[in-house]
Amino acid sequence: MANLLWDVREVWRDPGNPWNWVALVVDVGTTLLPGVPAFAGAVQKGGQVFRHADEAAQAGRIILQLGDQVVDIARLGSKAEDFLQVAHLPGAERLLANLTSASSTTLKGAEFELEFAVKHVNEIEEIERLLEVIQGGEKRIDFVLKGNIFVNVKNIDWFKYNNYVLKWETEELIKEARSFFKYNPSVVKYVFKGSVPDSVRQALEAAGIIVEVIP
Repeated sequence: MANLLWDVREVWRDPGNPWNWVALVVDVGTTLLPGVPAFAGAVQKGGQVFRHADEAAQAGRIILQLGDQVVDIARLGSKAEDFLQVAHLPGAERLLANLTSASSTTLKGAEFELEFAVKHVNEIEEIERLLEVIQGGEKRIDFVLKGNIFVNVKNIDWFKYNNYVLKWETEELIKEARSFFKYNPSVVKYVFKGSVPDSVRQALEAAGIIVEVIP
């Protein structure tokens, strides 16, 4: 369970003073008001309702502690609002690490993962579940949804691919997708950002993969 260390010990008395925002642990799973999205509504602790969380961000740092990882997520900018909606999910710490990566490729993929996670927050059982430790690394799936549905999300700039590269990428996607069946999911789904070429969609669907696109 994620905990937010918001700099808010004296915030209720003087919310305009950023120096009052100090190390109050707020459990995301229990402190958000019922029915109010994280970071969009009021936050409560011990029965006290504080200011809107977006005001909290403006007043000082927002420190997220996930296991041993402590990160100031205010540096995520507008993405901090979205991340707080999914911070309580198992595996959120791995998504957070990718969102703060110095690699533009990793960051691009992570931002789409975050977009998907926000849209499906009530369906997600785990983010980046470890399926197996393999030689040279780990085998993970981006999301496991209720019903043991495996989902991989892809943010690919297809226009950069010539026919040869597109064919190679398609073969790699099919190989990767098929590899997930050994872990007995009910369904394997690939979700693409923006678009997916018809040839890629048809090849994946022929391999038994469900294909979806998020505009």
